[in-house]
Amino acid sequence: MSEHVVSEVKVGALVAASMLLLLITVFSISRCNPFRLEPLRYQARFHYAGGLTEGAVVRFGGLSVGRVESVKISSTENLGNTVLIGVALAPDTPVKKDSEATITSLGMLGENYLEISLGSSKTERLPAGSHLQVKEYPSIQEVFAKVDTALVDAQKLIKDVHAQINQIAGKADVLLTDMDKTFSENNQKKLTSILEQTDQMIRQTSPQIDETLTQVRSATKRVDPMFAQVETVIKKVDTLVSNLDGTVAELKPELTSSLDQLDKTLEEARLALSEMRSLLSANRGQLETVLENLSATSDNLRELTNDLKQRPSSLLRSPSPKPRLLPEINQR
Repeated sequence: MSEHVVSEVKVGALVAASMLLLLITVFSISRCNPFRLEPLRYQARFHYAGGLTEGAVVRFGGLSVGRVESVKISSTENLGNTVLIGVALAPDTPVKKDSEATITSLGMLGENYLEISLGSSKTERLPAGSHLQVKEYPSIQEVFAKVDTALVDAQKLIKDVHAQINQIAGKADVLLTDMDKTFSENNQKKLTSILEQTDQMIRQTSPQIDETLTQVRSATKRVDPMFAQVETVIKKVDTLVSNLDGTVAELKPELTSSLDQLDKTLEEARLALSEMRSLLSANRGQLETVLENLSATSDNLRELTNDLKQRPSSLLRSPSPKPRLLPEINQR
């Protein structure tokens, strides 16, 4: 091969290498690669961009998978003014429907970037062009503002607590002073004297109370037999009245009326006795008085029974009979 042909080949190779380097430089500057697949583009809507700009890093699970393509203000009727961020991700990025986009930074001094969470394994992938779910955190300035507000409120609370503690301390001092006065030697002596008098009174009245309770128990035991006797007397009186009914039926209507009144009186006596029994059970303190009344009633019923046994005709006779007039005899 001639030297001329060799030199031409060298020149052509040099030109081709120069053109290749130029193309690589252009593609690198423009970030355009005709051999690369179309990236996955998504949008995320935030109320605070956190200083993100075009070209900021987008991470998926902490790995760099793309860049921020656009950051602009968007206005909607429902959300009002928001920041719409467009991102371009690698084609093989498995963004899920429950993946969340957040604005964060690597460390306290690192630049902010857009982080996309992995999402759950069972959730379907999010189609390209969709809106990412967003999870916003308060900015450092907002946190500091809330901390300042909390500190101011805490200072006010501490002042109020101090004031209340001082008031409580003052009231405690007054209370202690009153307690010292209350439990002074004179008051202690008076209290001791009162307790001794009370103890002595209880000792003196204790036998009387026991005796009274014993009498009440004894009187209570005598009540039931007395009621039994009264019921027996009432039954006898009922029998007597029933026997007299036949006789009275043949006599004058006046006697019938008297017997009806006697029946009513006996019925009232039964009711009075039943009421007296309930009264005795409810008012045992007045037992002695009730027993005396019952004794008098029993004596009266006993006398009435004896009179009826000895003179049953006294019910049939009028206490003051009218004088009978003899018929006049005509004298011839």
